[in-house]
Amino acid sequence: MKSILLSILILILLSGCINNTPKCSDDNVEKLVIELSREQLIGIRSDLSKIVEGMTLFIDKKTLPIILKQELQAEGYSDNEINIFLNLLKYDVNTLQTTNITLDEIFSTNIDKSIKKCSCKAIANFNELGIGMGLIYEAQHTDDGKQIYVTLNEIDNLKAIPIQKKAQNDIKALENETDAW
Repeated sequence: MKSILLSILILILLSGCINNTPKCSDDNVEKLVIELSREQLIGIRSDLSKIVEGMTLFIDKKTLPIILKQELQAEGYSDNEINIFLNLLKYDVNTLQTTNITLDEIFSTNIDKSIKKCSCKAIANFNELGIGMGLIYEAQHTDDGKQIYVTLNEIDNLKAIPIQKKAQNDIKALENETDAW
């Protein structure tokens, strides 16, 4: 009888380990997604900076935002995304590395317990910047179950998020600077 109970207990413990699928909103998963989204935003800013630096060799500063906007429109970016890109150029990398990021509207799109993997969607809000990014990502345990691996599959979109009045005034000041380019 004891051996049967012990066998059942071992099976329960093993099945718990096998089915230990991470959740989209687990703290460890959120931390990894936040860091990946921060890297994405810094990468976007870096790419834009390189484009602007290259353009300044041939275009004066007053014409630059107009040409940049036309180039981004030709690549299919919305006016909202373009305005976010232009405002993003005003922030240095250090600011982007220290800005507060939260994940909102987190939900699972698929859970595969056989490989301990969940597919997720969320909005990464860069709170001080007033920018939100729609994210699609996956979280999965490593084979040994000791770590979680997160893959950021895609940025769904960029959007301006509702922000406090002081931040709105800061954005307006930045827009005025952009218009003065």
